[in-house]
Amino acid sequence: MLSCATVAKPYATVEVTNHNKREVRYTAVVHFLDSTGAELRVGRAEVDVPARGAEQTLVRVGVEGLDVGRCEAERTARQAG
Repeated sequence: MLSCATVAKPYATVEVTNHNKREVRYTAVVHFLDSTGAELRVGRAEVDVPARGAEQTLVRVGVEGLDVGRCEAERTARQAG
């Protein structure tokens, strides 16, 4: 996770790394939590990552004005499909 969502920027920025020998499309998943740790929303974004490379992507909260306390990205992005 590079950055968490805020009211002004309703998205998290994550970096996805590809260790394969070919480009792969991944789905990044971020859990948006309130200040007590209760889950508010789950966001997903697909990103094409080059062979043995990394790409950053934005995962949107999906609701304007939501007060996100913290973000938790799933450690392993899934291959999209």
